[in-house]
Amino acid sequence: MTLTSHVLLLGWVAQLCSGIGAQSPANVAVGPPKLLIVYWTHTGYTHQLAEAIAGGARTVLPGANVRVQPTNGTTIDADILIWADGILLGSPTYFGNPAGQFKSWIDTEWEPFWTDPRFSTKFGAAFATGGGMAQGVEHTNSCIQRILASFRVKLLQPDPTRSGYASYGPVAVTGTYPFNTSALGQPWVDSAATFGVKFATILSSEVQNLRILQAYHAERAE
Repeated sequence: MTLTSHVLLLGWVAQLCSGIGAQSPANVAVGPPKLLIVYWTHTGYTHQLAEAIAGGARTVLPGANVRVQPTNGTTIDADILIWADGILLGSPTYFGNPAGQFKSWIDTEWEPFWTDPRFSTKFGAAFATGGGMAQGVEHTNSCIQRILASFRVKLLQPDPTRSGYASYGPVAVTGTYPFNTSALGQPWVDSAATFGVKFATILSSEVQNLRILQAYHAERAE
């Protein structure tokens, strides 16, 4: 946007907030945002991590606005481009990268929509699981982040932390003692839930701002 556009937008927002000569905030807002958490899993651990993130998000958003579903139950157009405002993608780590099945889903199902402008209105993040402490789980997260960036999805990352559990997005180690159990270790669950709260909170703010901007451009186009 140009400086003039910024000034006009600020003036329009001031009118909106005062209720003078512009749509009211109630008309701009269309309810809380919708968050879609999509995962691929072989052993169930990545699904558990997805549910932990969703549990945190549901303390901020209505339960019906947070969906957790596998890649093979997700359609790009209806679920992601039409329904969701926020997209979290997760995969287990195979040899330092996302699982081949997850990547194949991206390559085959997402590819036809690569130039779809609706992706630029979405907000996203990544999560991953891995068997070992040093077997590439953060590389899996960064790979998924690059995929989202390639589709122009705006990345929302967790706050900087010294805990070591979520620096690049929620993760869980599942095959190294003491975490080699059938259920995720509690530190991973707690960190994922905290991330869910933060993501849903930031998503709410970002989507509201986006809707105000869209309403502004719509009004100027009339």
